Order: sequence, then structure tokens, then C-alpha cells
Amino acid sequence: MQPRHALLIVLTTTLLLGLATASLSFNACSLISQAEAEKVLGEAVAPARHSNVVGIAAGVTCAYYTAAPIAKRGGTGVLQVTVYDPGTMAAKGIVYQSPTKYFQRHRQVLAKRGKGQKVDGLPCEAFWLSGSDTLHLLSHNHYVVIKVRDITKMQAPNSQELDRKLSAHRLQKSKQVALQYVLPRLPK
Repeated sequence: MQPRHALLIVLTTTLLLGLATASLSFNACSLISQAEAEKVLGEAVAPARHSNVVGIAAGVTCAYYTAAPIAKRGGTGVLQVTVYDPGTMAAKGIVYQSPTKYFQRHRQVLAKRGKGQKVDGLPCEAFWLSGSDTLHLLSHNHYVVIKVRDITKMQAPNSQELDRKLSAHRLQKSKQVALQYVLPRLPK
């Protein structure tokens, strides 16, 4: 076999394997539907927005935003699920190629900074970041980040108490999404 033919075969095989690997990327929207997002947020949502997470770890995101005009409501609600799955990370990860290692390192760094509240009541490892209203889960070698920001009206005597109440409310909503929709649908 001539060197050019061997090179062509190697390049073709690499390209085909790359395409096959790319098509294995996880579909985060398989974990929650538009109708389910509407139920959680309590109002109509726009169709899902899919995006890829790039950087030190590769993942995929599915986000549903509330559809009502902002001026009438005072904000936009969102239900967002980001998944760092083994296939996507192995194929596209830059620094981290394992969801478990990425989750553990992220949790470790946050703990050193005094952030990341351990979350009980879930059948997996979990922590909550109140500043970003995100629930971080590690289940079956999938690192999942759930964010639920509904437009809810709350009152409190001061801004710190209001932030605490909103964070507790959003944690409960995120746990509901995890238990009812996300965790049962993750590949085992």
C-alpha cells in the first residue's frame, strides 16, 4: 500500500470515528420536556434552547425560558439542565474527560472557598450553590446542573432574608425537577 493511500485511510477512519463520537453527545432535553418545564415554572415557556458547553469540560445544556413579556412580569423565568456525560466529555473535554472527576474537583474547590451546601434527600451526591441558584448532582457518572428560577413574589424584612428565602424556594424546585424528571431518565 502506498503511503498516500494509507494516510487517506487513516484520515477517513479518523473522520468517521469523530462523526460517530460527535453524534453520541447527550441530549439534555431528553431529561425534561417543554410541558414539564411549563408545569414547574407555572407558565408557558418558549421552545427549548440547546447549546454546547465548551471549555475545561464539555457538556450540553437544555434551557426553557418563560414566554410572557418581561414588562408584564418583571423578569424571565428559566429551567435549565446542563449535563456532563461520559461520551461528550471523553470526545470533547479539554482538561476534564470524566464527569465524576469534574464534579469532585468542582465541589472541592468550592468547599475551600466556603461555598456549596451539601444537599440531602436525593439518591446521589449533591450540593447547592445559592449564589447561582444551581443544584449540582453526580449520578451514574453523569454530572448534572439544574437551575430553576421561577418568577415568584416573596417578601422579607431585608434583602439578605429575601435572598435566603428565594434560594430555599429554588432549591426545593430544583430538587423536585431532579427527583421527578432528571434522575429517573439518566442512563444507568
